[in-house]
Amino acid sequence: MSVFPIGKPFESDPSRIRSFWGTRTFGTGPVIYVCDREFRAEGNRALFFAAELAVERAVPLVVAAVFDTSWAEGNFRHLFSVAPAVLEMSERCLRFAVPVFPFFGDDAGDAVAEFLSTENPCALTFDFHPLKSPSALRGRLCSRFAVPAFEIDSRTTVPVREVSQKAEIGARTLRPKFWKAFVEPGGIPAETPPTDFPPYSGKSPKTVADAVSNARCDRSVPAVEGAFCSQSLARKALSEFVASGLFRYAASRNDPNSGASSGLSFQFRNGTLSSEEVVLAVRRSGVSDENVQAFLEEFLIRRELSENFCLYRGDDYDSIEAAPAWALSTLRKHASDARDYRYSFGEFESAATHDDLWNACQNELVTSGKIAPYLRMYWAKKILEWSLSPEEAYGTAMTLNDRYALDGRSPNGYVWVLWAIAGLHDRPWFERGVFWTVRYMNRSGCERKFDVPQYVRKWGR
Repeated sequence: MSVFPIGKPFESDPSRIRSFWGTRTFGTGPVIYVCDREFRAEGNRALFFAAELAVERAVPLVVAAVFDTSWAEGNFRHLFSVAPAVLEMSERCLRFAVPVFPFFGDDAGDAVAEFLSTENPCALTFDFHPLKSPSALRGRLCSRFAVPAFEIDSRTTVPVREVSQKAEIGARTLRPKFWKAFVEPGGIPAETPPTDFPPYSGKSPKTVADAVSNARCDRSVPAVEGAFCSQSLARKALSEFVASGLFRYAASRNDPNSGASSGLSFQFRNGTLSSEEVVLAVRRSGVSDENVQAFLEEFLIRRELSENFCLYRGDDYDSIEAAPAWALSTLRKHASDARDYRYSFGEFESAATHDDLWNACQNELVTSGKIAPYLRMYWAKKILEWSLSPEEAYGTAMTLNDRYALDGRSPNGYVWVLWAIAGLHDRPWFERGVFWTVRYMNRSGCERKFDVPQYVRKWGR
């Protein structure tokens, strides 16, 4: 498709560009890329497109890096983790004479709007983001500044709208559509943007350190030591995973003691790696196809399914009402079933249950900002089993996840909690108390897959 009338064709993939064009005219200031999801300078299609647009209009390019913590449970842990990514992005963009202005905290949306009002932007570009809060900020800025605006999908391997135009039932319906549209990447996209645009001569941005120090946000949840996002750290972690974890991924990914998991979920959440870069590294690893395919099923199909769900479901993707009808019916019909145990939110949060394995999962989450993927399901399903109602269980699980997990408030997070508690993208299973036909998990299943005492020794306190 033609993005808009220009003198020469853009190199950017038009299938990834969504235009909010209307009858708007370009402003006289810089092209401003509002970056709130893809915190990387290289392999960033949105940055590349913004640079192309700046060249075409002969105006400067500016990046506004926005990390808004005003969403429910947003806090200093999340901000502190992403700050190094913004710092590295700033340093690398300076090589292209592109300043990066950081806007952090509960008032980040107001601050970036005020900044734009001083710049008279030529045009606005945004990251593709299917969640409500980022979409609301985009809508607010587009309403206030009547200039051309564009959304660029730099997140997915195949643009979400290219794979499907509706919310898919599950992986089984999305998978054939995805692979039909998938094109093997030939390299990392848009590694170096064009730079022949005029330099920006406006005010200097505040430092990332100042932005972190002065950010207004909940500081009650401490940062996780060493859990930093950045493109260079993500690339290093990817290289280490390909060298030491991928070759045993198929057999050991459900063993939290094995180290076979990539550990990259919080990097993906903050966009420090392009999906093409991950696919290339895995495909070229020389590791057996069994392991490569097992990883790509999780990395490509499950992630794309989460993006699809949040984009097309509407405003209730973060509610238990988004669960399939069969699951809601069976859970509510049996909400009064007797529970052997029931715990309050405070008891869950402080890891004060009777189950040392569940307590270890919660301790891992609070301490490290993550839970091993297989145990994340166990953790959520036990919250359902020990809560008064499915609604209470969903609220507890989402609050704990978004408060403590470094990859909190992400499409993956909403989908896996709904999968675990309310059967999203799943099918009915055998009937049993409390769960009824929603898939069940228990401790003995964990014991068959890994050394539970070893995990509990590590995270039990």
